[in-house]
Amino acid sequence: MHEYSIAAALADRVREQIELHRLRRVSVVRLRIGRLRGVVVENLSMFLGLLLEGTAAAGAKLEVDEVPIRLSCPACGMVAEAPEVWALHCPRCMGPAEIVAGKELTFVSLEAE
Repeated sequence: MHEYSIAAALADRVREQIELHRLRRVSVVRLRIGRLRGVVVENLSMFLGLLLEGTAAAGAKLEVDEVPIRLSCPACGMVAEAPEVWALHCPRCMGPAEIVAGKELTFVSLEAE
């Protein structure tokens, strides 16, 4: 499960922010995750919760903005959302398309006091 390694890195980042900004309580952790990352958000949330126990972020809610897969066609210039992970071709000309979104894994923000 790669969710544990993502949660461990995220927990480190959250702890750094708590220390840096002297936060008393973190209530929300926000991420952007692309569909192609294959992250099971429920597992990520569970691992993050375990790793943040005993910190100012204990019990914080994980909010995830899922980024859809977007394709760009070098042949015809069309930019479109991929309807399915396996459909990585241009819907207009059926040529091979380049992935321009959907691989993200970004820490966005914390909601804290």
